[in-house]
Amino acid sequence: MRRQRALTGISCSALIALTLCAATSAASESGAKRPTQEEIRKIEAKFKRPRGARSLRHYVRYYYAQTNAAGRVIRAIYIDGGYFQPSATQPEKVTIVDSEAEIPDIQDGECSVLYVEYDPSGQVGPSIGCSGGVGG
Repeated sequence: MRRQRALTGISCSALIALTLCAATSAASESGAKRPTQEEIRKIEAKFKRPRGARSLRHYVRYYYAQTNAAGRVIRAIYIDGGYFQPSATQPEKVTIVDSEAEIPDIQDGECSVLYVEYDPSGQVGPSIGCSGGVGG
């Protein structure tokens, strides 16, 4: 029985490692350069709270970049720190990831989850909206 548990643990670890490698490979193949600290500072300096949202300091903020037809765009998901268990390892307040797949998935978070999109060319300020269309 112990041997079976040990093998299961190894299999799970291998699966997790492969999943993370696949996510990283897919992100790097997109050609989108990760957001820089300077870009993040610009986004956060222009932060305008949607109705129902808390102040920026209450959110754990995840940033990643994608390339679309118009070029490179920076996306972020802000998650209210209250969603994280106090006993769990607390995430950094700002985390840069390779893709959305690396961000906790919280459904119907209303304004406890904010979605941000920013064009680094500076033509338009960041658009920010609450999960589920609340606020805005």
